[in-house]
Amino acid sequence: MHHPFKKPVCLLLPGFLSLILLAGCATPPVRPATLVPGEYGYLKEQISWLIRKEMNRNNLQGLSIALVDDQQLVWAEGFGSADTAAKLPATADTVYRIGSVSKLFTTISALQLAEQGKLGLDSPLQNAIPDFSLRSRFSNAAPITLRSIMTHHSGIPSDYLKGMWTTAPQPISTLPASIKEEYLAFPPNTVLSYSNLGMSLLGLAVQNISGQEFCGHLQQQLLQPLGMQQTTCAPAIPRSAPASKAYSGDEEKVEPPLRDTPAGGLNSSVSDMSRFIRMILAEGELNGRRIIKPETVREMLTPQNSSVALDRGFRIGLGWMLGGLGGSISSRPVRLPITVAPPCTTAPNWWCCPRSSWVSLSCLTPILPSKA
Repeated sequence: MHHPFKKPVCLLLPGFLSLILLAGCATPPVRPATLVPGEYGYLKEQISWLIRKEMNRNNLQGLSIALVDDQQLVWAEGFGSADTAAKLPATADTVYRIGSVSKLFTTISALQLAEQGKLGLDSPLQNAIPDFSLRSRFSNAAPITLRSIMTHHSGIPSDYLKGMWTTAPQPISTLPASIKEEYLAFPPNTVLSYSNLGMSLLGLAVQNISGQEFCGHLQQQLLQPLGMQQTTCAPAIPRSAPASKAYSGDEEKVEPPLRDTPAGGLNSSVSDMSRFIRMILAEGELNGRRIIKPETVREMLTPQNSSVALDRGFRIGLGWMLGGLGGSISSRPVRLPITVAPPCTTAPNWWCCPRSSWVSLSCLTPILPSKA
């Protein structure tokens, strides 16, 4: 089978860890004179050293990592604790809130329906959500489409904060009635403007067209076929093992449930996420099972906004950001613990940076903030 990347290596890091992991330390691992493709001993030593150093510096309780070489999981390990009170160590199977990486799954769910002819990427959103409307100050604005939502060019406001985090969140089906008096932030297709609300409406479109509740549809049509048995779609992360506790420093916290599950409601482990990235690297197939078509994966990774002048050279595909955050696809190198060069493909919290014959990818989720 032809894969879109030759001999890819993918790095997944759920947990709170900045990409700026480059501050010096007295005893880093000694870099070999020659780095041999397919040998990852030095990479694992270097990443492990950086993780331990930064966890100590930032008072981080736990983190898990996986390294994937094309279709092979070559390294998976946990660092620190998943639950400090119960003395449970973090492992490759520890479940974390993966936050905005959830948007990739929502995008693929919509693309699956598009492949079946049930959704039109360039049709107005109202075709799938008849009761959706926003007020607008912009005359002759283009319609909001599923494609514009996937590329964060819909002009839909970033968030609808009322009821977004609450102990008893309302279903996403209530969003159209809640936001009908809100205003469009920008005319569609004029500037990149990240929108959690837009992605939640994309999930509602999937729900309406599939006839299934969004999380149930996602579980049946994507997570189960991928064999992601530890991964769930829910307003909150489970409160028991193998789920990690949330911390602010060394103080345990409880993250409130989220209404906008299509934008940030998935819980997963690096073991499960390695299956997802293997599917992407194999152009939509995992272990002989077709999840999405090869041409769909290629379209996801194709720049969709080349004609948008206000994006200033930044490129985005369908759900994937195709450049380092804050830089263009070709002019800004991405600083990682290993030397890489653009172009890069990223999800909201992932980085895929091809260099020669491999790809590096990291997945990060936030920790709850400290008290003021």
